[in-house]
Amino acid sequence: VTYVDVTFGGFLGLGVHHHTIPWEKLTYDTGRHGYRTAITEEQVRDAPAFYGDDEVWPDKKREQEMWDYWREPPRGPI
Repeated sequence: VTYVDVTFGGFLGLGVHHHTIPWEKLTYDTGRHGYRTAITEEQVRDAPAFYGDDEVWPDKKREQEMWDYWREPPRGPI
């Protein structure tokens, strides 16, 4: 897993905004049986976004924008 897709907005699947964060930003919390992160909702909302289910996997340019935003080097070829 390279990154996580976080969605905001939309109604019945329409108008959904997808935002990506690097997998390394998440830590599994066994006590809560879920993932935790130190990033804020604002940081996620400001991250590069793409729209619609037909674009769930962004192209190379969008993936590079995500890495640039989070200031993480890409993991292998993108």
